[in-house]
Amino acid sequence: MAESTENDETFLFDSSILDKLNITENSSILEKDNLIIRSLCTGDYNRQFLDVLSLLTIVGDIPKYKFIERFNEMRIRSDYFVLVVERKDDRMIVATGTLVLERKFIHCVGIKGRIEDVVVSDSYRGRGLGKLITSTLTHLAHYLNCYKILLECKVENSNFYKRIGFNINDEISMIQRFTEII
Repeated sequence: MAESTENDETFLFDSSILDKLNITENSSILEKDNLIIRSLCTGDYNRQFLDVLSLLTIVGDIPKYKFIERFNEMRIRSDYFVLVVERKDDRMIVATGTLVLERKFIHCVGIKGRIEDVVVSDSYRGRGLGKLITSTLTHLAHYLNCYKILLECKVENSNFYKRIGFNINDEISMIQRFTEII
């Protein structure tokens, strides 16, 4: 594994892929608030990325070396597309969302996408960033030839996702949590 420096700007994926998506609604939302949308990079450890994620769920105290290890694992697999929305003036992260690809044997060795961890910092909520991230991840999944995308959310957030094109399906989501991790 390559050594990481404090100024390292290794990206999880090539953000130029976002330009190929031709999403016109992005520019006005981003320009108005002087923001950019791009791939997660290693430097985002110091730009409040984990703080934004902690608005969604428990993140824990993650030292930088652990962040870099997980980042590199995700980068090597090339099935993770973590978007961040960054303020141009101070480069702090204000929103994020993830597309995870599941490679299948079904659907002619198809790819299923999962949208996860969509969260916007409190001071930027209500500006359309959640919709922007979800829309960008949806277009990215289509561009990457996913045959479908799934998104799990809390019941109280389901109307938001319905308004932007997601439907409640006839399947149920089940979970089993482990209290101890081996």
